[in-house]
Formats: sequence, structure tokens, C-alpha cells
Amino acid sequence: MKTTTLLLLTLLSLTACQENKPTKPTKVQKEQPFSEAFYKCTKEIGTNTIGISHCYEEELKYQDGKLNLAYKELKSSIQPFRLNDLKEVQRSWMKYRDIKCSFFNHKESGQTGSIEEQECIVKETIRRTKELQGLN
Repeated sequence: MKTTTLLLLTLLSLTACQENKPTKPTKVQKEQPFSEAFYKCTKEIGTNTIGISHCYEEELKYQDGKLNLAYKELKSSIQPFRLNDLKEVQRSWMKYRDIKCSFFNHKESGQTGSIEEQECIVKETIRRTKELQGLN
């Protein structure tokens, strides 16, 4: 219980530090949070659910790569005694992301639910990447 509380407090403090930094996204960032390859993929696929799912899978691979790079850069820039905390916070964030996004994919939501879950996972991954980059 003590460890969980410490991890949550660490996550909250990291988030609070990030939120205090002024950022002003460009118009393009607001309109297009995903990669150009994602938009090209979805344009080529149209409304085909299986195809759109494939586009999200590819986008997640791309965004995961950016997340991993941001994580590694942050790891190399923080004090060594914070490494375990960062690792635990990241694991907790991954569990949170997965639980949050699974909410959209209810058994009664049909095919749309799985697409909404994938979209949520990608968006949360992008947010987390930006958060880690802001801590560096």
C-alpha cells in the first residue's frame, strides 16, 4: 500500500510539473495528432473496419517508438536514484492506459468499440510521450 501511494504521488507530481509548463500547440498539432502515414493509410482504406484497425496498429508501432525514445532520453537525464520510480510510474501508466481504453471496447459496442479502443491507446501514447519529453 505504501509503495502504491508513493507511486501515485510521484505520478501526480510529475504530471503537475508538466502541466505548469506553458505550451502552445500549433494548428497542425491540434488538427493532426497522428503521423502523416496514418492519415494516408486511412484515406486509402476508406471506412473498412479491418483496414482502419491495421492503420491504428501501424500508428501505435510508430508512436510506441517515439514513446520509447522519450523514455530513454528521460532515463539518461534524471538522477540515478529516481530510475526505479520512473520505471514504476511508467508501468503504472501503461496499466492505466490499457484499463482506460478498454472501457471503449465493450462486448456490446461491436466493431466500433475496438476501433475506439485503438484510437484511445494511440492518443494516450502520444500524450504520454509529450509528457515525458516535457520532463526532460
